[in-house]
Amino acid sequence: MVRHGGITASVVVDGIELPEYAVDYDSQKNVLLCWIPSEAGKKFGIRLHIDRADYHSRTTFYADGMWLDSTIVWKHPGSSLVSCNSARTSVNTASSLLFSRNVAAENVVAQPSSQKGCIRIAHWSVKRLERLTEHQEPSIFEPPRAPSRVEDVPHITLFGKEQICPPRPLASHNIEDIERLISFVFLYRPMEYLQAVGIAPSPPPPVEEVVETAEDEDGSDDEYVDDGDAVDEESAEYTDSVEGDKLSRRSKSSKKRKASSEDGTSESETDSDSEAVDTADEDDMAEMQRLKRKIKIQEMKVGRVSIMDRFAPNISNIELVFLHLLRPPTLVDSHLLFCAFPSSS
Repeated sequence: MVRHGGITASVVVDGIELPEYAVDYDSQKNVLLCWIPSEAGKKFGIRLHIDRADYHSRTTFYADGMWLDSTIVWKHPGSSLVSCNSARTSVNTASSLLFSRNVAAENVVAQPSSQKGCIRIAHWSVKRLERLTEHQEPSIFEPPRAPSRVEDVPHITLFGKEQICPPRPLASHNIEDIERLISFVFLYRPMEYLQAVGIAPSPPPPVEEVVETAEDEDGSDDEYVDDGDAVDEESAEYTDSVEGDKLSRRSKSSKKRKASSEDGTSESETDSDSEAVDTADEDDMAEMQRLKRKIKIQEMKVGRVSIMDRFAPNISNIELVFLHLLRPPTLVDSHLLFCAFPSSS
């Protein structure tokens, strides 16, 4: 809404006040002018609110230079709201107000050359005169049958289908205009036009989603992936397999001993089978220890390779030796030291 001197005015579509742009007040003409966005096919209404209705007033509404309605408000305590949502076509019928596309428009200009594309409110202070004694005919709006000439605005005001409405009360007194307190002028155009000429701000550009892609092999730094979990899983699987074999052999041995006792087999044969099982268990334990050492060495190799991959450009031979000294000596330390300090021969 726009406001001046305790009086506010607005144009409403779907119950929502339209935004105003480029608001300008001419103090010499006592006119407040602004631009509003219009949408073809939308019904609109006009509102004027008076903060303090301590004077007699008359408010007249116009669209495209056509008189729509006029309302008289006698002074009273408090505020007052005057609105125009339709144009009366008879005592008990009215037509709604519509923004419509102007099919006759040839071009679009920033400043209107006529009253087309313009909604106006004139607010007057009036003097209350003698009471009316004669019958007064109500004011009736007569919509134009056809445009008089080609207009240069993209949108104009048209009128919807007539609807039945209750008759309005007639004026009870004559009035005399004292002073036009304010006129509000709303120039309506499509939002695209207001943005194109810089009256309304342009919409923000669409936000592009940035998709991170992996660099090629030449310029990418591949992250080190610790395979320790995989190595541990492999060791656990092997250990479970060895333990399973041991239990299987022991089960077979116990069954064999039981069978031998039943069949009368000599204890020497049974003892030899038990010794064979124990020997197999010792071999399995030795194999498992060897595998654990191999896995430990592989983990250390992977760790050193990871360090070299990340810090190789900045690590000297002396620093490399220092890194190796921080870890417990292993079978691969002598090989790495030999690589860092090759023999002069």
